Amino acid sequence: MFEDEYEIVNKIHESDIMCVFTARKKESQEIFFAKKFFFTNDRDEDRIIEDVLNDAFLVLKDINHPNIIELIDFKKEFKDNTRNYYCIYRYYNGGNVEDYLKNKNKSFTEEEVQHIMKQLVEAVIYLHNKKIVHRDIKPRSLLIQYDSEEDLLEKNILKAKIKLSNFGASSHLKRGE
Repeated sequence: MFEDEYEIVNKIHESDIMCVFTARKKESQEIFFAKKFFFTNDRDEDRIIEDVLNDAFLVLKDINHPNIIELIDFKKEFKDNTRNYYCIYRYYNGGNVEDYLKNKNKSFTEEEVQHIMKQLVEAVIYLHNKKIVHRDIKPRSLLIQYDSEEDLLEKNILKAKIKLSNFGASSHLKRGE
């Protein structure tokens, strides 16, 4: 079970069907991002399973790119009348671009935009070469990774790696599409 291996550290977002949070693996103390999908009836289950399978398996299972979020694990829990699905991702220490802009209370410079867009375009080209369309690119879907504590403290976006996330609306293109 998820709770046997991980403990929730901080809730980031919650909706009617899912919760996004950071979790610590008990054995190693390493921090991860996690999405928990939950539901109470069969109709909800079908929609959630479609989203989870789309996100975790159909798209991310074969993805290996420096500018795309890394799926680490997928877990299912069925107990009583509750069904939970967990997608566990590598943790990225800089938050997302939307929050970065809100916290800085300013817009990006041209150089910063170029830095972000170069990485985003590389991720999209990689996906398109694999016949995958993301369909939900927005500042909240762009995670930020700093490689050093100094860069993290400075919050200098020019030293950050950008990671495309949020693949719930993505799809594989079929031949001819």
